[in-house]
Amino acid sequence: MSKLEQKLHEFSCRKEHEKLVSSLDPMMHALFESVPRTDRKEAVRNLTLSSWNNGEFKPSREHVVSWSRTEYPDFQSTIIYIKKLKIPDHYKGWLSFDFQGMHYQMSAKEFKSNLFGIMQLLACENGGFRDLSWVGESQDFGVIFEFNENQSPQFEVCVWGI
Repeated sequence: MSKLEQKLHEFSCRKEHEKLVSSLDPMMHALFESVPRTDRKEAVRNLTLSSWNNGEFKPSREHVVSWSRTEYPDFQSTIIYIKKLKIPDHYKGWLSFDFQGMHYQMSAKEFKSNLFGIMQLLACENGGFRDLSWVGESQDFGVIFEFNENQSPQFEVCVWGI
C-alpha cells in the first residue's frame, strides 16, 4: 500500500469511527471511545472465515485449532450461543465490523458484557453492519458472526481457539 493509499485508509477509518460513535447511546459511546483502536490489518491477521470446499464448510486457512461453524434460525439464538462461550476473561481480541475499517481492542469480559449492545449495531437489527468479528492478535482465536440475508438459516457463527 502506498503512503497515499495508507493515509486515505486511515482517514476513511477515522471518519467511520466518528460516524459510529456519534450514533451510539452514551454507554456504548463511552466503550468505543475508551478502548484502544487501530486501522492496521495486522490486528486481525488471525481472521478465519468459512469457505465452501468439496461440499463442506472449512476454515479459510490451515492449522486452525478447534474451528467450528454453526447456523442459527434467529438473531436471539445467535446472541445466546456467543454469550455462553467459555472464553477466558484475560483473552484480548480486536472487534471489527464487516471485516474492515477500525478495529477495537476488547478483553473477553468487555466483549461478552457488552455483547447485546454490540450486536444491535448489525444489519439484521437496524440496517447497520452485516458481519462482526472478534479476533485475537497475538493468540489464535476468534468469534465471527455473519448475517447472510439470502440464505436460510441467515445467521452463522464461526469459533476457533476457544
